[in-house]
Amino acid sequence: MHTSCDATPGEGLGACVPEGCTDPLLRVETQVFLVVNDRHALDFLDMAYQGNVVNGLHQPLSLPRSTGTPVEFLGSTTGPNYNQSSCSPAQVTWSVRPQCEKVDINSLHKWAEGNVFKETKSHGVRELVTAPELLSPIK
Repeated sequence: MHTSCDATPGEGLGACVPEGCTDPLLRVETQVFLVVNDRHALDFLDMAYQGNVVNGLHQPLSLPRSTGTPVEFLGSTTGPNYNQSSCSPAQVTWSVRPQCEKVDINSLHKWAEGNVFKETKSHGVRELVTAPELLSPIK
């Protein structure tokens, strides 16, 4: 998640929109992973944010380059509290790589033990939006 707000990485979406930041621009860079028990799969720690800052901006170490050109579309934040009738107020530009990559569960577990985002479990997802008038064109 990238934000136009002056923010410090932390727990949840709220860290991207700190108090005093109005009308933030949010962008999500997304890579879908298949979590496998295989030490030869990608090591999540080679990619994850670990306090690295580039030109004053907090950044992940890297993202896989072999999973295709990201598909971009406009949307909002996700979560089980939102659906076609109740949209999230946070508007987001999504960049989703079209191909999945395998990541070793052991490396993901090691990252989860002490990450600044306090991510320790999977989150709920919202129901798929199917109403054409609510869908953004995909570029």
